[in-house]
Amino acid sequence: MRLVDQVPRKNGVPILKIVELESIAHDEISSFLRSPVLQATEIDIEQFAEEHLRIRFDYAELSNNQSILGMMVFQDCHVPFYDSTNDTINHFEVKAGTALIDKTLLEGPKMQHRARFTAAHECAHWILHRPTKAIQNTSDSKQPPTNTESRIVCRTTNSKSLSDTQQKTASEWKEWQADNLASALLMPGASVRAFMRNYLEVENKKSNPFIDTFGERMVIAKNASMLRQMSAVFNVSVSAAELRLKRLGYLSDYAPTLLPLVPENQHEVYDDWF
Repeated sequence: MRLVDQVPRKNGVPILKIVELESIAHDEISSFLRSPVLQATEIDIEQFAEEHLRIRFDYAELSNNQSILGMMVFQDCHVPFYDSTNDTINHFEVKAGTALIDKTLLEGPKMQHRARFTAAHECAHWILHRPTKAIQNTSDSKQPPTNTESRIVCRTTNSKSLSDTQQKTASEWKEWQADNLASALLMPGASVRAFMRNYLEVENKKSNPFIDTFGERMVIAKNASMLRQMSAVFNVSVSAAELRLKRLGYLSDYAPTLLPLVPENQHEVYDDWF
């Protein structure tokens, strides 16, 4: 039984702290890799989805304005698709366990990072928000599942600018949880720690005669270089790398400096953030 099936729920949403989301990501990725996560490396999120979670990916036009980037289907149902050729909406049956990704995310390498994060986001919904067994058992009845039970639609603005502590609707909480778990799946905490350990070891061996002269501007430039390197290692956007480092305590919103290396017992700190 999944850990998520055992935690309390409010309005159908599992009540999970950041430390628990980190633990879920660590366990899922370790199980997928069949070994502890010890190195800084890119996670093949589609392989993770298909081989570990048994999710099928399908790419289609989900809207006429790219307002819907992804959709996770929990039960067999009919889903509306946009037909840009005829400017119409058509409904097609989609099987449970299908992650639908808007096909505009396949348009060139510039969209690769967003496509990877969207795929990870849908994986997170599958891990966290599949209906409980009580709801799943209703699929045998003659009553069709509701939209809420059968799928989650992920719009581009679902979790935009939501802080950790501000009040959220049930839907917003699901998106917040999926965003944080997706980030941890693509950039596992242990992998980020390995990356930062290597990065800081290299940086500490360099002389920095310009920091005394240029001060804050030099530190900002060094952080930008670090983020670009992390983006390349994990194949994520620079902004996703920055948010992840802030979540793990390596960067701060209040000072453009690198914080000390996060200790191995970092998970003990998360309770203070939620």
